[in-house]
Amino acid sequence: MLKRLLLISILISWFGSLSGQDKPVINTDRPSQAPSTGILHPGRIQLESGILYQSIPVAQSFSFNSLWRLGLNEYFELRAFIDYRTLNLQLDGGDTEESGWAPLQLGTKVKLTNANGWIPETALIAMFVLPSGQGAFETNRVIPDIRVAFSNDLPGNFDLFYSLGIFWTPESFTPIELYTLGTGFTISDRWWSFVEVYGFFRDFAYSPSINAGFTYLAGNQVKIDLTGGVDLRDNGGGFLSTGASFFLGR
Repeated sequence: MLKRLLLISILISWFGSLSGQDKPVINTDRPSQAPSTGILHPGRIQLESGILYQSIPVAQSFSFNSLWRLGLNEYFELRAFIDYRTLNLQLDGGDTEESGWAPLQLGTKVKLTNANGWIPETALIAMFVLPSGQGAFETNRVIPDIRVAFSNDLPGNFDLFYSLGIFWTPESFTPIELYTLGTGFTISDRWWSFVEVYGFFRDFAYSPSINAGFTYLAGNQVKIDLTGGVDLRDNGGGFLSTGASFFLGR
């Protein structure tokens, strides 16, 4: 398995180094918790796929997810998110495993402002979970997920990104508020790193977490990422994720 993953990484890097050198550098929402403020150029199609492993004391899960993005104009893009999940629960009565497609999410990203000095670039991301899914992951409701993302360029090779949001879950009508705050550092033309804190608020309960990671630009049209994070509460869990993003349009 390790040899196969290494071979895939080498092939992706080789393909990326041969393609798209005269095109704009790919801009992705992966891998931070905060979505990027960038909008795809009109006619561009982009695929951002990854594998996410999460663990808490009583459960582990894998997610195989893909975000499809289509640029409409300089202010709007369309988005679709698909996700296949495997969940393993360790209960007193024994282990239980559930697998299936999570509900389809459709939405848009809208540019609100361009960066101007210390005024950040901002974008609104609105996604809607549609009645769909399989088994334990199925929902029969439309569920909104609204976020506003901000980004600033800082002196040197640093940048600042942050976001605010609110979303609901299929199990409850109680909203969950969230924030993210991260800083990135451009190591070289190909390597970028970041560290980010984020948290969720629900019924006056606060769940803080931290994550960090790297991205590697394999040519202008392919980006590979690796990130991991931990829940800062006692007995909190953690996650590890890796993925690749590809430019598919003209």
